[in-house]
Amino acid sequence: MTGEQRRTRRKFSAEFKRDAVELVLTGGKSVAEAARCLGIYDSTLGNWVKQARIDRGQQEGLGTEERARLRELERDNAKLRMERDLRGELMSLLGEGVDRVTRYRCVDSGKADDFTVAAACRAAGVSTSA
Repeated sequence: MTGEQRRTRRKFSAEFKRDAVELVLTGGKSVAEAARCLGIYDSTLGNWVKQARIDRGQQEGLGTEERARLRELERDNAKLRMERDLRGELMSLLGEGVDRVTRYRCVDSGKADDFTVAAACRAAGVSTSA
């Protein structure tokens, strides 16, 4: 697919999603009928309906708030893992009793190319402002 042929991902407001779900749950329409009327994929509407049922306690699964918290925890965990790995990498290069100037030089020299400067500074125990 070329750039011209790619579809842009459509964004839907919370109100639109809520109204679409209500068409199915209380409006007596099937997912396919409601999706066709709204011009969206039935799989998209089906996902919204499933999540609404979970949020209402009508179906087993992770609620919207639980999903958001899980994503946040996964991001935090990945960040901590990266910083731990970077700290190990820096300490193997520098050793434990290295002065701040040397740590700054290590961060500056790009020894930690796969990491952001802020993460490298945190792992090296130095300030990002310097």
